[in-house]
Amino acid sequence: MKLFFASDLHGSLTATQRMIDAFTASKADHLLLLGDLINFGPRNPIPEGHNPIAVAELLNQYAESIIAVRGNCDSEVDQMLLSFPIMSDYNIVLLPTGQKLFLTHGHQADWWNYIFWKWSRFMVRILWKPLNVMGIADPTSPAKNYKELIKVERRTKKWITENNNLITVVGHTHRPRFPEPGDIPFFNDGSCVHPRSITGMEIENGEISLIKWQISTTDDGNLKIVRVLLEGPVALKNYKTI
Repeated sequence: MKLFFASDLHGSLTATQRMIDAFTASKADHLLLLGDLINFGPRNPIPEGHNPIAVAELLNQYAESIIAVRGNCDSEVDQMLLSFPIMSDYNIVLLPTGQKLFLTHGHQADWWNYIFWKWSRFMVRILWKPLNVMGIADPTSPAKNYKELIKVERRTKKWITENNNLITVVGHTHRPRFPEPGDIPFFNDGSCVHPRSITGMEIENGEISLIKWQISTTDDGNLKIVRVLLEGPVALKNYKTI
């Protein structure tokens, strides 16, 4: 069984098409989508190729292969466009190795986006959106603020250690993470809205890898998608659960 992980499409048809191309080329059995699929959120810039309806139609073609969780930008309205469930906060996959894989978007450790989301939404509309126009980044966003990123990751790692070192894969921060064998098994597949590239993960034959698919120019001047191995493959058995 081969698994392909991606997240944070944010309604970009450009990013979604790149991701689907990479998924089909990988010949993976299942596509695991870790949230923020067809909405970009009020404090994020409109992504390249923004077309939520077309993104939903493209993803629906692969509905039978998809396992998904809800991101902080996903809603019941988004679910109406999709023919596979996205509203679960988490999913658990039992791997052939006998290990459990915990899938969630990751915003649950981001208090501004989970516990204080109503206050955060108010602040975005009144304060941070106008300041973003002036070039001032939202300090509450872990995708834009390194200190907030570290806080979110620290809370996630604490939760993992309190839950038997459960192998956990998230998205949300747009920052790939791949632990060393023996470290806390906290993985982040990155994002599909990086300029000219996407990042994701694969699990095959009991091994996990972090991958980037990027646009490259051939010698004859044509563009193609190139698969770049960033980390791994590492045997999942090297991440000990309790």
